[in-house]
This record gives sequence, C-alpha cells and structure tokens, in this order.
Amino acid sequence: MSNPNPGFSQESWCLYGVGVACVVLRLVSRIRKVGIKQIQVDDYFVFFGLFSYTLLCVAFNEMLKGAGSNLMTDEEVAQLTPQIIAQRVKGSKWVFVSEHAMLLTIWSMKAAMLVLYARITEGLMQRKLLNWVIGWVALSFLGDEIALFTACLPVSHYWAVPVNNAQCASYQYYQIVNAVFNISSDIMLLAVGLPPVLKARLSVQQKLVLTVVFGMGSFVIIAAILRAIYCLVPSLISYVYMNWYFREASVAIYVTNAPAIWVLLRDIFPGLHRLGQSSRRTTSANKLPSHGAAYITSQEPRSVLEKKASWMRIAGRGYDEKDIDMDEYPINKSHVTSDVSRVNDGQQGQGSQDDASVSSQSGHLDIRRDVTFSVMHVDAKQNV
Repeated sequence: MSNPNPGFSQESWCLYGVGVACVVLRLVSRIRKVGIKQIQVDDYFVFFGLFSYTLLCVAFNEMLKGAGSNLMTDEEVAQLTPQIIAQRVKGSKWVFVSEHAMLLTIWSMKAAMLVLYARITEGLMQRKLLNWVIGWVALSFLGDEIALFTACLPVSHYWAVPVNNAQCASYQYYQIVNAVFNISSDIMLLAVGLPPVLKARLSVQQKLVLTVVFGMGSFVIIAAILRAIYCLVPSLISYVYMNWYFREASVAIYVTNAPAIWVLLRDIFPGLHRLGQSSRRTTSANKLPSHGAAYITSQEPRSVLEKKASWMRIAGRGYDEKDIDMDEYPINKSHVTSDVSRVNDGQQGQGSQDDASVSSQSGHLDIRRDVTFSVMHVDAKQNV
C-alpha cells in the first residue's frame, strides 16, 4: 500500500528536530538566567507542549506506516480487505490521538504566552484585556475538547472502518469549531502583544528582531487557516492537512521560545548586544520619566533618600524575580530595573548644623530604569 502522504515523514522529523532544539535552548537560557530551581510556569507549559508535540509527530508517522485512516474514497472502500481494514483501524486511532496531541501542543504554547503576558502586564491597562483573553483561551480549549468528543458518537466510531457517519472520518464539524476558537485566540494574543511594542521606543535593529517574532506568530494564524481549508473544502480534503497541522504546531513552538533563545544568543555572542539597545538614551537630570516611577528630589532629607533607595532595591529584586528582560519581553512598562548601586557618605561641610545634609558631590545615585527598552542613568544630587 502506497504512502497516502509521501514526503511528510522527512518534513515532520526535520521540523520536530528544530522544535526540540528550540526548547532545549530555552531551557539552557532559563537555567543560565534564573537557575534550575527558578523555572517558572510558562517554562513548564513549554515542556509539556514538547511532550504533546512529540506525540503528534509520532502519531502522524505511525498512521502513515499503514494504509492510512478511515478517510477513504469510494474506490478505496471497495478495495478493503481484512488486512487493510486492520491497518486503517490502527491508523484511525492514531489520527484520534493526533487531534488531542495537536490541541495540547497549541494550547500549551498559548498558555505559556499568556503567563508571560500576565507577568509583564501587571499593573498596566492591558491587564484587564488580558484577563478576557485568558478566559477566552480557556473556554476555547474546553469547547474544542467537547466538540472532539461529541462530533462522532459513540467515540469508538472514530476508528470504525468503513464509517457510517462521515464526521467520524473527516472531523469536519470539529474542524469548524476548532478553526473559530484557534484562529480567534491567536488574533487576540497578537492584539495584546503588539500595542505595547508599537508604542515603545526601539532601535531599528530591535524592531527587526520583533518583526521576525511577530511575523512567525502571523504565520501560525495563516497555517491554521490553511489546514482548516484542507479539512473543510470537499475538493481539497486529503492527507495534506497533516503538513499544515505540523507546520502550525512547529512554528508555534519556535515563536514561543524565540525570546529566550535571543537572550541566550546575546549572552554567547556579545556582538549581538547592540541589537537590543534602544536608540534613545536621554533623560532629565531633574526627574525620572513618568509612568509612576520613583521620584527623587534634591531637597529631600538623606533619610528619605535612603528609604527610596531601599525601596528601589526591593523593586529591582522584584523585577528580577518576575524575570522581565527588556530584550526578552517586549513591553512598555515602567519598572526600576536595577538596584541603586551606591549611596556614598557625603563629606559634610565645615560650619553649622545646616550642613548636615550631603554635599553636592556626595549623595551620588546610579539608577537604572526600564521604561521603553532603554537604560537610563540619573545623578541625584543634594545641595547644601
């Protein structure tokens, strides 16, 4: 029996190899950045997605080793033999497994991105919108599972050969539900991620990097549309849908892991560091930029200044604990990104107690604050 989808095996294993490499590089990047004990929820979603991605690849290739599934033409039905029936029953079971594996892979990547967005939009206006997106993604996963288990009843008819219900072979009703939920949730994810990036002040090089990332995200939507077409248009229904299934899953894994891989590459190749730098590095010496950042004035007593410095250290540590990196997570958010490096003891002037405050050359603060991908330094000076 000839392979119903020649060439798929080579393509799938090549794409799978790249996907595994992306997850491994992500793991290396995360361990280098936060340590093995600080692996976060989105990382676990990615690792689970790798498991289901592996299952998807195996399921498709196992199905193609035999005669195929119960998706047959009238001519193929007429040529059925007990041996072919046994092969197609086995292949149909692998197709059912592949549908679940595809759902788990795609929604694991969506969940990983949502966890990331939730972490970096904390306190921002986008968070309220994100909550709606999270709810929609959760409902869409539940809706897809319900559709998969109810489109063909009883479920065992999914691997009946031949089938009495065409839905048990073509999955058309399920594909309609899946296309609506999958494509709409992908669009929402882009809608949440794009506006902050468009508003941010970025260098040309960094814009190119982000263009590649969001370009891959757009390809995921295109692949989802194409595989829906190959599953729903009667004249196009064939095993070619498998190619677009696997391409969609593969690119979803690539784009989810791309930010962490970029950070790793920058660490390994220092020459890439300038690609992540903002072209705008200006700030005012009188105050830090707006958006709710800490404000240090030269008229404040030293005790207040030190308290603010302590608060900023805490804020800096909180930032690191959230693992928000200006190169890894493109978002326009006001956070103090590093602690106050030093508060020098001032040289007190000779004279009255009015000189108890730090001299103009003393209370020197190096403050780093991430507003829009730029690193800014401010010297806060106190006058006598």
